[in-house]
Amino acid sequence: MQIALDWCGDGLRAALAAMVSARVSAPRAAGSQLVCNEQGHSAGSVSRGCVEVAVIEAAGEVMRSGAPALLKYGLSDERAFAVGLACGGRIRVCVESLARSMPQGMAQALDAAQRESRAVALFTPLDGSTHRLLDAAGLEQLAMTDPVLANAGCVSLRTDRAQVVPYMGRDVLVTPRNPPLRLIVIEAVHISESLCLMAKAAGYAVTVVDPHAAFLRSERFPGVALGNEPTRQSRT
Repeated sequence: MQIALDWCGDGLRAALAAMVSARVSAPRAAGSQLVCNEQGHSAGSVSRGCVEVAVIEAAGEVMRSGAPALLKYGLSDERAFAVGLACGGRIRVCVESLARSMPQGMAQALDAAQRESRAVALFTPLDGSTHRLLDAAGLEQLAMTDPVLANAGCVSLRTDRAQVVPYMGRDVLVTPRNPPLRLIVIEAVHISESLCLMAKAAGYAVTVVDPHAAFLRSERFPGVALGNEPTRQSRT
C-alpha cells in the first residue's frame, strides 16, 4: 500500500485490484491485491501473472472514469487464452480508483497497521461504496449494530482467509490484514543467508539468532531482525 501512497503523493492516479473469488484452479487466493498507476506501473498480483496485463488495462479505464469494475475471467471468456487462463480457473477481480473508494486517511491507516503489525479487516463493497477498515476494537463495536458483518471480519482474521459476504443487498469482500508470520532462524551460518532472502520474499518477518554477535551483521542479513536470544513473543 505504501507504493500506492507514494504514487498518489506524486500526483498520480492509482487503482486497487482485489481478487474477489476463484473457482477450480487459480494461482492465488481470494483477497490477493494489485495496485497500479496511470503510467502502467504496478505492484502485487491477483493471479501471479495470468491476467495482470488485462487487469492493468481495465484499471486504466477505472482511473479515467472513476467507476469501479468487476472483471471476470475463465475458459468461457473469449479472451481466456489471451490473458493466460488455460489452467481452467474462473476468477473475479474488483478494480477501483484508490482515491474514490478509500476515505481520506484510510490508505495511510492500512499502511500504518501493516508497519505496526496490527491485525485489521478491510471491508470492500463490490458496488463501489466506501471501504471500511476495522481492528479488533472496531469489530467489537460493530458487533453491537451489525453482528453479521462483524462476525465475518473476526472469522477472516482468525482463519487468515478473505471471503465475500452478502450485506444489505450487496456483496462485501472481507480481507484480513494480519501481521506477517515470523520465522526465527537459529545460527547465522551461510545457509541462513539464502534462507532469509527467500523467507523475506515470501512475506515472513525474519529474525536471526546467534550467540556469536560477530556473525550478526546487517550486510549479511539485510532487512532482518538480529538478536543474541530468541524472543518469546515470536511466532514460528
